[in-house]
Amino acid sequence: MSEYSYYRYKHHNRIKKLRKEKGLTLKELGEKVGMRDNTLSQYENEKRNPNDEIWEKLAEFFDVSTSYIQGLSYERTDPYESIGRILNKINFNDDKAKNDKIREQLFEAFAIVLDSTEDKLADLENQIDNIDPNYYDPSGDL
Repeated sequence: MSEYSYYRYKHHNRIKKLRKEKGLTLKELGEKVGMRDNTLSQYENEKRNPNDEIWEKLAEFFDVSTSYIQGLSYERTDPYESIGRILNKINFNDDKAKNDKIREQLFEAFAIVLDSTEDKLADLENQIDNIDPNYYDPSGDL
């Protein structure tokens, strides 16, 4: 055993956990996502690994991020991934190239808003961290 084996951590996917949360059998899940229950069982038991397209399909079905269903993140959702899914469902007109360009521009606009929100949250977190719990001003002035 290598000296680094102790530090390796195997990330287990959450397909089975999410399926059970929805109260579905493998057969029912397979019918809903268009896959064979045998294949899903192999994914759940990590005997086979889904490709990126299947990870995305399963994550979308369960309304979680792909990194969450893969067991790589504790966050159930990723706002950027959620926005991308919503935008990909919208057709603004019949021209695919124009739709793709509009989606790209909208995604960039949403990303700017999300990034600024994260910055504001980080600033708020810093302000909270800097609060002196021992300071009390009876006059109400801080």
